[in-house]
Amino acid sequence: MRSEKSWRVLVCEPDARGQEIIREYLQDSPIKAFFTSPIERLENTLAKHSPFNAVVIDLSDPATKLCNKIVAAVKQFAPGAEVIFMSRLADEMLWSQVLALGAYDLLPTPPERGEFLRTIYSAVRHPPAAA
Repeated sequence: MRSEKSWRVLVCEPDARGQEIIREYLQDSPIKAFFTSPIERLENTLAKHSPFNAVVIDLSDPATKLCNKIVAAVKQFAPGAEVIFMSRLADEMLWSQVLALGAYDLLPTPPERGEFLRTIYSAVRHPPAAA
């Protein structure tokens, strides 16, 4: 019997349609997705259900202070997990800002299937950054 590697990914997506899209993208993958919303529940979910290999957060308000707080919470409660942000406001400036805060990547909302899967697989296979 072949044992396939599986990964745990926490998805903070406030929109029901967005959750449905991500579930569809991941349905035939070795990635087990856990969903939480709103963003205020993220720390509690991380604390109770870690470990995770990656955390995907859809930002309705991509304020730098909020992004910094999210990255810090993930590092505290899910060390080694990569942070992937999604935003309708994704552009090069926001991308460089979230990477500077320690995020793994930024995707546009809604994400394109191929790009989403490539990013997730790359993140969960990526060795954790040095603390």
